[in-house]
Amino acid sequence: MDKRMGRGVSCLACVLMSLKLENIHKFFGHITALKNVNLEVNKGELLVILGTSGSGKSTLLRIISGLEKPDKGRVLINGRDVTYEPPYNRPTSMVFQDLALFPHLNVFENIAFGLKIRKYDRREVEIRVKEVAEMLRINDLLDRSVAKISGGQRQRVALARSLVLHPDILLLDEPLGALDMKLRMDMWVELKKLQRQVANTWVFVTHDQHEAMALADKIAVINTGEIQQLGTKDEVYDSPASLFVASFIGEMNFLEGRVTEVKGDVLKVETPVGEVEATMQRVKGRPETGARVTVGIRPEKIQITKTPNDCINTLSARVSEINFSGVLTTYELELPDGSRIKIQTTSRQMGYRQGDKVYISWSPEDVNVYVTQ
Repeated sequence: MDKRMGRGVSCLACVLMSLKLENIHKFFGHITALKNVNLEVNKGELLVILGTSGSGKSTLLRIISGLEKPDKGRVLINGRDVTYEPPYNRPTSMVFQDLALFPHLNVFENIAFGLKIRKYDRREVEIRVKEVAEMLRINDLLDRSVAKISGGQRQRVALARSLVLHPDILLLDEPLGALDMKLRMDMWVELKKLQRQVANTWVFVTHDQHEAMALADKIAVINTGEIQQLGTKDEVYDSPASLFVASFIGEMNFLEGRVTEVKGDVLKVETPVGEVEATMQRVKGRPETGARVTVGIRPEKIQITKTPNDCINTLSARVSEINFSGVLTTYELELPDGSRIKIQTTSRQMGYRQGDKVYISWSPEDVNVYVTQ
């Protein structure tokens, strides 16, 4: 093991790992902003830190950048402990939420600013600025004032100013928040292509789950300063680690109940609308007979039919609302106890109307179960 790499980090790990956070804590007076945060990001990955306002996601990004210091824990970049290093000694660059462009400088001067501060010679500055401007398709704007270009163009200028420094890790703090939805969606595609092209590590902060799903290789869901789950998009969506993640990522139908049987790989739960069967692989916590649980089923995992089928989990229901949103049709159904459940389908020709009696069913493999007591 190379001691220069930092305690407990092997040379091989350094080759593969770009960023590692160990047991990060941050306090602001009596408020705990971050608690026991542990993350690992491999080189070339795009990690999205997803959370609500005040969850600690921007504070975590500022700790990675060096703008904040943790009260406990370590920050390692490329195997080197940079916990107390200032921002200018870290191989990182940051795109801020408000973009922080200099209004008195033109596009070229904004992009070149960091290079000039670092005393790069004029020729190298010109080469790098033109290279990144061409990559981001703003090479025809270099002489323009940043006050006279569009929001999407200003976004590209802010990205260029960071990328021109060739950082090992690019940090982005909700940079698309000021753009309208159509432009944001266009930027998601462009950013993902750009990240693959430059092949460095990106850490992207957002409160928007759709943005996270569009961009991420991995998602870290944060709530009240703690990482609730770290995983791929499929892992976070298909198998949420907590009730918070299940309710925050996508749509989820919830039923409350009690465990009636635990046998082998099968768990049975009695709910107000009938018995629900699940597989143990999707159970979070240690279920025992009599334990209170919450059952979660994604709307697109539910089948709707006019007659009962042979599925283990089958309930009767009545169509309450039908909403067509372009790609998806959402059916809101009323269950026998008066509660409501949603299903979603891409089909527009199912032939159901408000008031119709129907049957819904789902596979035990699609049921998530969370032990609540």
